[in-house]
Amino acid sequence: MPFRFGYKYTTNEDSLVMDGTEQTLYEETNPKRVVELYIDLTPMQAGDTIVVKEYAKPKNGGAYVFYGSETYVDVQTIKLLYVTPMPNSNGLKVTIRQTTGVMRMIDYHYGIENRC
Repeated sequence: MPFRFGYKYTTNEDSLVMDGTEQTLYEETNPKRVVELYIDLTPMQAGDTIVVKEYAKPKNGGAYVFYGSETYVDVQTIKLLYVTPMPNSNGLKVTIRQTTGVMRMIDYHYGIENRC
């Protein structure tokens, strides 16, 4: 995300071991933040299936509503998945689930733009 005057940008990275359940990669409830997320699909091998889902809260204090998903199968040609930044009004959540194959460790990195 490009630097913009009046904004503060921070980053973090982590890893998550797949366990067959839908696991939260990132969740944000601060309305003054915009988040971008990179997911490394390099560990995927033949027979692996991973599903990445996005959720948003349309109402303050409300429940998450499913926004969209993508399914990745077998070895990936494009190894780095970029989750497009969305402005956060009431809450955003990105989850990942490995449904088939040997459970993998997935690395990810997220950047947070704090609006002043």
